[in-house]
Amino acid sequence: MTRRLLPLLLVVAAAPAGEGQLARFRLRKDPLATMSGWVLEHDEEGFVLESLARDRRLTVKWSDLVEEDARKLRIGYGLDLTEEQEKGIIDGHELQLEGGGSVRGLLHSIDKDGAFWMRVKGNLLPYPKDRVARLDAGKIGEDEAYGEEEVYARRLSRRPPRTAEEHRRLADYLYDVGNFDAARQHYEEALSRDPALEAAVAGRIGASREYLEDRAAAEAFGKAKADAYLNGRWREAIGAVRAYLEAHPEVGRRGERLIGELEASWFDAKRARFHAAKHEEFDRLVRAQLARKKPSLEEAMAWATSELPALLMERTARRLDLEGAEAEALAGTPGKGAPHWASYWSGSFAISKRASTGKSTKREIRGDPDGWWRQYDDVNTRAAWLKAYAAERVSLFEVVQVTTTPCERCGGTGQVTKTSAAQLLDGRHEWQERCPRCFGARTDRGIGYR
Repeated sequence: MTRRLLPLLLVVAAAPAGEGQLARFRLRKDPLATMSGWVLEHDEEGFVLESLARDRRLTVKWSDLVEEDARKLRIGYGLDLTEEQEKGIIDGHELQLEGGGSVRGLLHSIDKDGAFWMRVKGNLLPYPKDRVARLDAGKIGEDEAYGEEEVYARRLSRRPPRTAEEHRRLADYLYDVGNFDAARQHYEEALSRDPALEAAVAGRIGASREYLEDRAAAEAFGKAKADAYLNGRWREAIGAVRAYLEAHPEVGRRGERLIGELEASWFDAKRARFHAAKHEEFDRLVRAQLARKKPSLEEAMAWATSELPALLMERTARRLDLEGAEAEALAGTPGKGAPHWASYWSGSFAISKRASTGKSTKREIRGDPDGWWRQYDDVNTRAAWLKAYAAERVSLFEVVQVTTTPCERCGGTGQVTKTSAAQLLDGRHEWQERCPRCFGARTDRGIGYR
């Protein structure tokens, strides 16, 4: 369009204008004068006017017009929005509910049962007819009827922002409803169009970026944590966090804290696996030794304190694919959870002090550990005895509890009373002997270990 300043013309009222439509307006320079003519074309800067006499064409800037008339013309041409359009005011409905209260939105439909279906904040909600006192029509905010994304789309469809100020206003709305990604884009566009807005929008641009960075970091870190805790992919999760930190050093402190958390949790997981595998291999090794070698009690005890520890470490480390140093570090950690149990049972006398029976007699039962071992030659009884013995003596285990249960034969006294029909030399018919089950140990000893 050609650019010629015309003498300030003015219109009394602006008719709804289209191309070639009549327009009347007033100019700032002479607000008492009027000017009218045919508007041939328009844009953001101004319009081309052909006088009614059609003898000349003039270029008029919007800034030349009285503000009220310029706004009316710009609204008529779709360059500006009405106040209701800017604020998102639309025709809607308000349900007055029985007992008080109301619901604002858009009436969608009334079904065959008489229920009112209302569109409220993007959701379609039913209200039974017995809850509705009346339905009123009126003006509502479009955000009362539509969801955030719908409101954003509606505002863009009415007219995309064309000026720095319009971008800023739309960005303010998006920022207030939490759509920080779109808000940042419109703030940056407003700033590129008008650098003078920097003081007004820089803070919100920074806050939007920080939020988006935090949200992106939260998504990346959340995925890494899920991969670690749910799938057991600890090494991959820690690697993913480190890779993210290289690309986004601004979240370094948060990422390092997460790495520390993952490494500690990974170590706890490895420790739990190590001790679980240790106990399984312990049971297997003891049972295999007893079943294959059928050792004497002395041989079993020597094996448990000399060969078993090294075999147990080797089997556990190989099963979990652990390096020597890592396996040693895990072996030095305390186990967690409920203890495992093993019992010496009636063989407790082999490792316990025995109850005294006073003066020994020929009938006194002293007990023979090797004899007891030969008598109870089933693997389960021997394995329980040997595991209890090893748990107390091998450094790979921590004894957390020792229980003593009274012998079921002597009741924990270590002695039993014998009787005879024939009178003894001292005139008695009764005498005391060591218990033939516990041999004076009095109790069955149980070992709780981790």
